[in-house]
Amino acid sequence: MIGSSSSGDGFEGAEPVKRRYEKSGVFLLVWLAISIVALPVTRAWSQEVVTRGPYLQMGTENSMVVRWWTDQPTDSEVSFGPAPGNLTDAVDDLTSTVAHEITLTLLDADTKYFYAVGTTLDILAGDDAGHFFVTSPAAGTAKRTRVWVVGDSGTAHKQQLDPALGEVRDPQGVRDSFLAYSGTGVGLVSAGVDWKYLDDGSDQGTAWRDPAFDDTAWASGPSELGYGDGDEATVVNCGPSAPLCNANNNLITTYFRRSFNVADASLITDLTLTLLRDDGAVVYLNGTEVFRSNMPAGAIDFTTSASLGVGSTAEHIFHKTGVDPALLVNGTNVLAVEAHQISPASSDISFNLELFGRTDGGTAADLWLTLGDNAYNTGTDDEWQQAVFNPYPALLRNIPLWPSLGNHDIQTLDGGPYHDIMTLPTNAEAGGVASGTEQYYSFDYGNIHFVAVDSTHQASRQPGSAMLTWLANDLAATSQDWIIAYWHHAPYTKGSHDSDAEGDLIDMRENVLPVLEAGGVDLVLVGHSHNYERSILIDGFYATPTTIFDGTLVDPGDGCVVTGCDGPYNKPTTGPAPHEGTVYAVVGNSGRNISGLASLDHPVMSFSADGLGSMILDIDGDRLDATLINRDCATENDPGCVVDRFTIVKGTIQAVYLELGSTVDSLAPGEVFPFMLDLENITSQSQSFVLVLLLGLPTGQTLTLVAAPISLPSLVAVPLELSLPLPAAAPLGTWTITGVAVQTGPVLVDLSSKTFTVE
Repeated sequence: MIGSSSSGDGFEGAEPVKRRYEKSGVFLLVWLAISIVALPVTRAWSQEVVTRGPYLQMGTENSMVVRWWTDQPTDSEVSFGPAPGNLTDAVDDLTSTVAHEITLTLLDADTKYFYAVGTTLDILAGDDAGHFFVTSPAAGTAKRTRVWVVGDSGTAHKQQLDPALGEVRDPQGVRDSFLAYSGTGVGLVSAGVDWKYLDDGSDQGTAWRDPAFDDTAWASGPSELGYGDGDEATVVNCGPSAPLCNANNNLITTYFRRSFNVADASLITDLTLTLLRDDGAVVYLNGTEVFRSNMPAGAIDFTTSASLGVGSTAEHIFHKTGVDPALLVNGTNVLAVEAHQISPASSDISFNLELFGRTDGGTAADLWLTLGDNAYNTGTDDEWQQAVFNPYPALLRNIPLWPSLGNHDIQTLDGGPYHDIMTLPTNAEAGGVASGTEQYYSFDYGNIHFVAVDSTHQASRQPGSAMLTWLANDLAATSQDWIIAYWHHAPYTKGSHDSDAEGDLIDMRENVLPVLEAGGVDLVLVGHSHNYERSILIDGFYATPTTIFDGTLVDPGDGCVVTGCDGPYNKPTTGPAPHEGTVYAVVGNSGRNISGLASLDHPVMSFSADGLGSMILDIDGDRLDATLINRDCATENDPGCVVDRFTIVKGTIQAVYLELGSTVDSLAPGEVFPFMLDLENITSQSQSFVLVLLLGLPTGQTLTLVAAPISLPSLVAVPLELSLPLPAAAPLGTWTITGVAVQTGPVLVDLSSKTFTVE
C-alpha cells in the first residue's frame, strides 16, 4: 500500500520522506526494535507537546487529512486502525516541523478509524476511544447525514453581555447545546463559569483537594481568573504589591475549586479536560490528580515553582488531556486546581478550564460548516487558537471542518493564518470542479454537493469573475441530489446588517444568486448579521431594494411538518434542476448576537429571531430537515430547544417519515430496552400503512415484534414510547430493531433502525 503526506512549515528545501506501512509481521518487529532502542534516549530529552489539534480536514470517501501543531519541530506520524490499541497502519513524514499535516489515503468508504498523532518514535495524542474519524460514503450514496452549521462563532471564550451594544457572546454555550441536543456529549464545566479561589499565599497542604473540603470562606468569580494581562473576568490577588504586581514578591501558588453535578456517571464514556495555565498547574478530580502541566515531577507544595515561564501567544493555549471517566460519581463532583508561577517576579497569572464528557461512542455530526468570521477581531493565528482550537478540541478531532471566509478572517495578511491553518480542496480532491484556490471550493459527501463561496473579496463577486465562472461550471458538473451553498455575507437580511444598503451584500444577491439558482441550489447558509433569519422557498429575488413582488414565491408556506404547520417545501426534481426554489438561512448567531437592535422584517423571511444558537441539518435520501437550536438546549427531548425548523422534500414525496431512537446503547440480559418511535405524515393527505417492527438477534434470527395497520391524518407527528424486555437468557452481542412503514402493495415508504449491545 502507498500513502501520501504533506507538511506546512518544514525546513526550506527539505525533501519529506513519506511511507505507509502495516505494523504487522516483520514490519512490526522492525518498528518495535527501532522504537525500543531509540525510546530511552529520545525520552531523555524529548519534551514535545501538542499545542493545536489534532484536527481533521478535507475528508473524502478514501482519504482524510490529519493536522496538529507542536511546541518544537519534530517529524510526523499518524497511526490508524480499526480500534484503540490496534492501530495497524501508519503514514509518516520525516521533515522536521511544528505544523504537521498527514494525508491518509486508500481508506475504505463510510468506515470508522481510530488514530494517534506524534513522531516516528512517540505517540503524542490519541490511540484511545476519543480519537477517531469516519470516512465519507461513496459519492452519490444516500446516507442519513447530520451537518452542524455555525456562523460568526469566532468570539472565543467571552461569555458576556455588553450593555452598550446589547450584545451577547457565548460560543461555548452554543457548542454545549449542540452536544446535548445530539446526545453525544455535555459540557460538564465550561469556560466562563464561576470558580472558588484562595489567593492569600497560605499553605493549604493536601486537604483542600478533597471533595468534602469546606471552601465556603473562599472568594468566587467567573473565569478567566488571574491578573496582569487585562483579559481576566476575575482579578485575583498577586501579593503584597497588589494591585501593581510589579515587585519580586508575588505569590507562587493560587488555589481554585469548582463543583459540578453529574446525574448518571455511567453514561459518560470519555472525558476531555482542557486547561489554560500561566505558568503551570496541577488538576485534581474528586481528590485524584488527573493533569500536571508545566510542573516538575514529584511532590509539590505552595512554594514549588512552575517548570518554565509562559509568555506571548502561549498564554492563550488550552492544553488538553484525557481523563478516566471512572473518577466521576453520581451527584456532586469537584475539580481542584493549583496554579503556580515560575518565580515571585512573574508579572501575570491566568487560569481557565473546561471539562467535556462524551456520552456515547458516536459523532455529534458527520460534517461541520462555518459561515465565516471564525476568529475575531482580525483573524490572527493567536485568535484562531483562542476562538477555534481552544473551545472545540473534542469536535475537531472527530468531525472534518469545512470553513468559509468572513470579513474578520481576512484582516491579517488577507487571510494568511486561515490558509496556513486550513487544508481545503483546490484541485477537486473531494469532488466537484477544481477551483485553484482555498478562497472558494466544493466537495461531495454522499448524495450532497457543498459549495463554499468567497464573499469577502470584491473582485470575486463581480460578473465574469474567475469565481463565478468556476461556480457555473461546478454546478453544471454535479448530479448530486442536494446542493448546499454557504458563505459569509447575507444576500437577504434586516438584522445587524441591511442587505438593501451594503455593497458586499448587494453584490452577492445581484451577481451570485442568479448563478446558484440556475444551477439548482436547494439551500444557502450565510452569516454576517448577528441574528437568525430564514426565508420561504423563493426564486429570482435579485433587485435592490428587495420587495415581495421582485421574484417568485415558489412556496410561501412555513416549511414546517409538525401539527399545525403548512407542510414541507416540495421540489419536484430529485437532483439539480434550475429555478425550483431555494431557502436562504442567516445563521450569524453562533458567537455574537445583537439583541433588540434590528428590525428583522425582511419581506422574504418566513421566520426571524434574536438569540444565540446553531443549525443542524439532517439529510436522509430525498428529505432535508433543518433545525435551529438555542444556546440553552439541555436535551434533544426538550421542546424549548428548537427555535425554528423547516423541511425540504425532493422528488417523490414520502407519505410517512419514521425514526427510531434511544438513550440506551447497552444493557444486560433481563433488563428492559427503552426506545422511541417517531412517525410523521408529511403530506397534506391522510395516509394508511402497515407499521412493522423487526428484531435482529446476534444469532442471525429476525423476529417480528409488531405488524399493525396505522392511519395518520395529514401533517401529524406521533411520538411513541416503547420498550423491549430482554429475557434473562438473551444472547450477548449486537441487537437491532428495524422499523418499516409499508403501504398496500407493499411499497417501502421509510425505514429506520436502532442498534444496541447486550453484554
